Amino acid sequence: MREAVAQEPRPTPDIVDDPDASAAFGAAHDVWALGVSLAAGRICRAAVAMGADYDFCPPAPAGQPDQ
Repeated sequence: MREAVAQEPRPTPDIVDDPDASAAFGAAHDVWALGVSLAAGRICRAAVAMGADYDFCPPAPAGQPDQ
């Protein structure tokens, strides 16, 4: 659940002129987005396990049990 509510990384002004800062922000944003997406999938699958009639939940990643 913590990943589902994690705050999105905030860009700083230096990402405009500093390629390293821009790349670091992009990587941090990608990690944040993946975490939110995976958390949403876990929540969706948990709702189905409790009886929700959802046909759109993504499967758990291979080798990664839901927690």
